Amino acid sequence: MGFEALYNSVIKRLRVLKPKGYFMKSLIKNVLISSSLLLVLTACSEPVQKKLITVNAQMESNELANAGEQLMVPQSLHLANKVFEMALAKDPANKKARFYHTFLKRVMIFEGIVPRIQPYVDKYGEPEVFAKRLKEIPNGPARQFLLKKKDDAELIKNVADIQKLLLEYRKAAEDFRSFVIENADINLELYLNPNFFQDIVEQNKWDACEIKEDSNGWEMTCDPSEIETVKVNMADLLVLKQMAAGDIIYATGATSYSFGTIDELIKKSANMTPEAIGESAKQTKDFGLLMKSQGLTAIRSLGSDLSVGMKWAIKYQESLCKRDEYGRMVARRGFLTKDICVDTVNANKSVQVLDSVLAGIINAPVELRDGSTTTTDFNIMVLLDKPIFDLRMVMPTLWIEEGQRPKEVPDASIGGLLPKADANTLLEKIK
Repeated sequence: MGFEALYNSVIKRLRVLKPKGYFMKSLIKNVLISSSLLLVLTACSEPVQKKLITVNAQMESNELANAGEQLMVPQSLHLANKVFEMALAKDPANKKARFYHTFLKRVMIFEGIVPRIQPYVDKYGEPEVFAKRLKEIPNGPARQFLLKKKDDAELIKNVADIQKLLLEYRKAAEDFRSFVIENADINLELYLNPNFFQDIVEQNKWDACEIKEDSNGWEMTCDPSEIETVKVNMADLLVLKQMAAGDIIYATGATSYSFGTIDELIKKSANMTPEAIGESAKQTKDFGLLMKSQGLTAIRSLGSDLSVGMKWAIKYQESLCKRDEYGRMVARRGFLTKDICVDTVNANKSVQVLDSVLAGIINAPVELRDGSTTTTDFNIMVLLDKPIFDLRMVMPTLWIEEGQRPKEVPDASIGGLLPKADANTLLEKIK
């Protein structure tokens, strides 16, 4: 389990709190990242090899950073974080310690998450499933991390509290991305604890060997010196930066508009029509209001950065994605990211679309109910550059098919998204 696997676990594995009803599923998908840490810390919790790691106040900053690196296993990530803090206290410029410390911020905000989120689980989730998953976590640092009670920790009782948690997560991702931007030319050599980065270490074992053929037969030579170490350079940082940007965009969607006191509506929404849900939401205090913490206006810069990164990867494909005489990809031996291969044809098309979206109005197809397609203009960036202040201003006011399909919205441009103001015309025809 490596960096990418950790991210994917945090973002995608939302299984402990099972939503009830379409509306709740949509909401929970965007806001309930918190409970997924149970899976993050247990997905790789296989027995680890015992090893004595010495940490004390007399050690130099570099020594502490190296010690913290050896603690990078699921059961002791929080301990590693403390050691990195010790290293930074002695030398704030220690790049390795800063790299790990900023990376771990997204995990550390979940310290003590179980007692905090229990009130929400009891009322809106599945307490039995949650309790069963807890029992599966063996006694040890990881369990202590999850169950740790903090006197100053706020209990998570409603969606607004979950949004606060996700805002912390978003800021942690922003901090890591900022570190990468500020240190774009950094070159690090990282020790990979095989208990945490097993996939990379196993791949390194294969990459450490070369087979040469001559007239006398085959000869295989292996260099095991770099099996448990990897280098991090500009290309690796580009990948990590875009992964962090993905986290930011994901969390921004859940931390830009207030859900107000919508919790009771969520609880009973399974048996309601979309019209009834919408009308109830409109009557909910503070629902749909743009929050001061909104990050929508910052997404343009993330998109521009992605465009630049994709163009860079396309330009340097020959060095980033080397291939042998048979056209097979050759791993970037000794580096964190084994390959940065892209389909240049499709990548160029994607960049063109992204640049068009960033530039303003684009014309795109819309599928109609009869199976045919039409086209209309979209200005996606206007919703990000000038976010709608109150979502209730663009919510449907007229429904058909017993409240299952919207027919009319008060603002036919939907806040400028549709420059032709043809929303109501399209609602009559689209699926």
